Amino acid sequence: MNNAENILQKKAMLVFFSASVYTGKKKDNRGNKAVSDKFGNDESIGNFTKRILPKEKTDKIQKFVSNWRNQVLYKYSTPWLHKGETMVPVANYNILMDKEREAKVTFEEYVNEFIAEYSENKRNQEKLLNGLYQETDYLSEYKLKKKFSWNIDFYPIPDSGNLLIDIVESSFKDISSNMDKMVQIGIQNSLSSTWKKVFDAVKALSDKLKENRTDKEGNDVSPIFRDSLIENIRDLVNLLPSLNIINDPALEQARIDLENDLSGIDPDDLRESKETRHEIVQKADKILSDIGKLF
Repeated sequence: MNNAENILQKKAMLVFFSASVYTGKKKDNRGNKAVSDKFGNDESIGNFTKRILPKEKTDKIQKFVSNWRNQVLYKYSTPWLHKGETMVPVANYNILMDKEREAKVTFEEYVNEFIAEYSENKRNQEKLLNGLYQETDYLSEYKLKKKFSWNIDFYPIPDSGNLLIDIVESSFKDISSNMDKMVQIGIQNSLSSTWKKVFDAVKALSDKLKENRTDKEGNDVSPIFRDSLIENIRDLVNLLPSLNIINDPALEQARIDLENDLSGIDPDDLRESKETRHEIVQKADKILSDIGKLF
């Protein structure tokens, strides 16, 4: 095991997040038959799915889970082996768990609200379903609640040096070697994801500032953008030290460049000054060019 892997054992762990949400959808073979009767097709070539509960009610919880995964979990952790788990630096553990506990409380509030409105939503949907309504499609409130879950678990990074199994030496070496390879793949996935965060944030800034807009008199005016365009870069400057788990010097240099050249920009200055926008675009494109040379 090399130094990078040794660092991982002490400074990071794997996190697996999963959540299930009731979709409010149900297959109905009567719909298949109706389509088959109308078009003369074989019923087996398709599936008719109906919504037995209002879309906006189920989507509210699904979107919440998706937003938490994309905007929080993936912010403070990086991909591992594309099997659902991510790698979270120990430095990010407390903040991730604080946000996870808050999110779980909100998730449970949404679920309880969903259950409380279940009977009313069921009656309202019955009118829309009309002849497709079936009482047997609906679960009891007890069973319905079990369709929702929120779980987060943490595991250590695999360490072939701590592999203790009773097996022939040749097989032991194969297993140990395979574990080391998986860790190396995980490291590369993590590093690639972190570089992508940098590239995407800088590219978004550069592209937005290059947009051409004119007023009614034909004068050049600032492109429309949110302050978050700069705030995202400031967040990265603060986050990169923890995500740079193997102390990649190139990634640290990129962080320094972000801090020195981009993070201190006042968004209002960008809106007011074409010259400032041009200057920042040049700095952003220089960073993008440096990243391009690395990959």
